[in-house]
Amino acid sequence: MRQFQIIFTPVAAAELGKMPKDLQLNILGEFRGLPQQVYQDDESFGRLERDGRILHRYRLGDYRIYFEKHELGVLIHRILSRNT
Repeated sequence: MRQFQIIFTPVAAAELGKMPKDLQLNILGEFRGLPQQVYQDDESFGRLERDGRILHRYRLGDYRIYFEKHELGVLIHRILSRNT
């Protein structure tokens, strides 16, 4: 199995840092368990195009995680509450 990394943009890292520790661990745990799905075209992720890039949306409870597939894993751009 390939090495799988979760990379955060500065904005996403700041959003994650404002969350309770248990929620942070839950988000990281969810992505660690998804490498196979991320590398395949899985329908469990929403898809949108922005600024010429393809972003994927993953729903985790009341949060939406916007990420881009990266050769090392995923690059997380935003972590937003559904109330945002």
